[in-house]
Amino acid sequence: MIQVCQNSSLWWHTWITNRGTRRSDGGRQYGWAMITHIGTAMFYVSDQEESLRFYRDILGFSVVTDQDMGGGARWLEVAPPGGSTTIALHDAAADGKLPGDGAYLTFACDDVARTVDELRAKGAQVTDPDEQPWGTFAFVEGPDGHRVQIHRK
Repeated sequence: MIQVCQNSSLWWHTWITNRGTRRSDGGRQYGWAMITHIGTAMFYVSDQEESLRFYRDILGFSVVTDQDMGGGARWLEVAPPGGSTTIALHDAAADGKLPGDGAYLTFACDDVARTVDELRAKGAQVTDPDEQPWGTFAFVEGPDGHRVQIHRK
């Protein structure tokens, strides 16, 4: 049972103690996670159809949401197969943004060299793989200057 206290730290400790589950290290942990993963990254684009073709047809992403927002606006989200994080390809002009604004993303893959070959075969502009002690990576040029990285640690 949680007791209401005026001291917010004491209330928090009481909630954790009474609500939580015991961990193997003897500490307490709550039974739910406030934040579980990154949901959506926003890319501002000049042409949603061109961006959709790039992410769907070249990178192999799936369309997660494609909905009319009214007033000529469109909510368009794509994600890699099996991915829980989506990319919203949002019309830059609708929000007073510039094409190319938004997140900088790194996509994980199993084999950078093979992925580079596959992307080039589909017409993508991709740098050669760069092998470093911390991992191998390459950059893929997307529409509107969105440069994404593919990597393997």
